[in-house]
Amino acid sequence: RDMYMHFKHITHRRIGTYNRFPNRDPICRFCAQENESSVHLGTCPALDNVFDTIHYLTDLSPTDDLLHSTTAEKATKRLFMLPQSTASTSREILYLLAWRYILTDFYRIHYDNAKFNSDYVVRRMLERYITLCKAALYGNNTDASRRAKADMGRQPKKRMDVNDLRPLFETNDDNELVPSRKLVTVLERLNIQHTTQQQNFTGLSDQG
Repeated sequence: RDMYMHFKHITHRRIGTYNRFPNRDPICRFCAQENESSVHLGTCPALDNVFDTIHYLTDLSPTDDLLHSTTAEKATKRLFMLPQSTASTSREILYLLAWRYILTDFYRIHYDNAKFNSDYVVRRMLERYITLCKAALYGNNTDASRRAKADMGRQPKKRMDVNDLRPLFETNDDNELVPSRKLVTVLERLNIQHTTQQQNFTGLSDQG
């Protein structure tokens, strides 16, 4: 379901932007500055905070060609996440999650006459990302099932290499998986305090 919104509305171009409806005001529901179209969404300034946060967290260099593209190239890369030699697995996942919540708000704003809040998208994106990281590392094991397996001398099966989670997560001196400093900074700014507590990452050690 995390990929469904992007797959349906971006990849298959089924997004109902205002420019497709001649009887509607064409002004973008996010930025209220330019006419709304699928191409505009790829460069909409109201979404810059979301993608700038992703670039910050994944150490995207200012010299990366993504930041020096033409308007059309930037829109295409933002919309379709074109593969880059420097792209990390984390960045690709965050892009998909970002579009999931951007598109959810895209329709919510229209039907509920609500205002767009990019920090809300970033918050939901990161909360979901952390949940996926835990599930990907050890499967959908509950705390109870982990304890039961531990009592039987069994360890939860690891499904993702910790390297796939870098640079958002790193291992500390005790070989435990912890959020990077940049991730902690963003989480604290968004008041996602519970995710920075050490016990939430207990057991997510680098076994690879």
